[in-house]
Amino acid sequence: MENLLVAARLSFASPELEARFCDHRTTTYFFAVDSYSAVYRAAIPTVIFCQRLLKREADSPVLPLLVVGLTALFLNLSVLMAAFPRPWTIRWREPVTAFLRGTIVPMTVMMCYLEGDHLPHPLTWKPYIFNAIFSAGLTMTCLFPLAMPLHLKHHIPVHLAVWLMIVNIHVPRFCHALAERHDAHTFVMQSWEALSTRVWGLLDSMYGGVPVEPCPPTVAVACRHMHTCVQLVFGLVVTTYMVWVLEYQSRAFFLQREIREGRVPGGRTRKAWPAMPLSAIVCHAALLPMLFAVCWVCLAHALFAGNDAQYSQQGCEVG
Repeated sequence: MENLLVAARLSFASPELEARFCDHRTTTYFFAVDSYSAVYRAAIPTVIFCQRLLKREADSPVLPLLVVGLTALFLNLSVLMAAFPRPWTIRWREPVTAFLRGTIVPMTVMMCYLEGDHLPHPLTWKPYIFNAIFSAGLTMTCLFPLAMPLHLKHHIPVHLAVWLMIVNIHVPRFCHALAERHDAHTFVMQSWEALSTRVWGLLDSMYGGVPVEPCPPTVAVACRHMHTCVQLVFGLVVTTYMVWVLEYQSRAFFLQREIREGRVPGGRTRKAWPAMPLSAIVCHAALLPMLFAVCWVCLAHALFAGNDAQYSQQGCEVG
């Protein structure tokens, strides 16, 4: 496993150099992010907990209040660890953050804040788009990995677990809530049709052929198709790529400095890693529309598999 991480440039071959890099990145980058997001981490959960405590009714469930209280407690602890760095805070910052991101924070968001039944009456595009971004869990998978960063070797398993929870538990629940709102059907289907038309237009311009006119699925399936695809591309792939680029650049500059100052142990890593040029990142970003289009079509066939006979009778394709 260690050799695989070294080959993928997620770890240094020297354990001593790797430990020094982890401590360096924790003190210079992770604690800085924790300090800058102190209000977001500490004040907001504390205020929400106090509001729920003061407005709590006698027959309301205790579990959401308990989860919010635990979140406020642990987030305040992470802020204090960043404000008063000590050797033990450097050592425990990674496991505390992994625990928060993998358990307490997603439980809080899914139980207390990601509700699909608080759309206004009548529904308009502005609150619909707001809920499509914030209430469907996209902030959970896009914002938290950058606001509560981890080393990539820890980010991948934690983030993948949270992403699977959001996609398999919350997105279906959110889409079911939208399907129950008849005034939301038009917004969902127009959004799905707009994305589908642009996906097939992109694929047609890339590969040629006759454009495919997709058959619209049900509202719940269209909603799940949209949000699963967005979660896959932006919540998983793009977010993990950004974390990887940040860590890769950090490792490259750290190793260059260590070699320049003659602190590379045992001569096991004499060659510096080249920093990734901006042109390479731009080229990777240019592939994003094609990645989205491919994921859209693959997910369409996976989610609409049970309706293939219906689509064949109608004379059009899924997607």
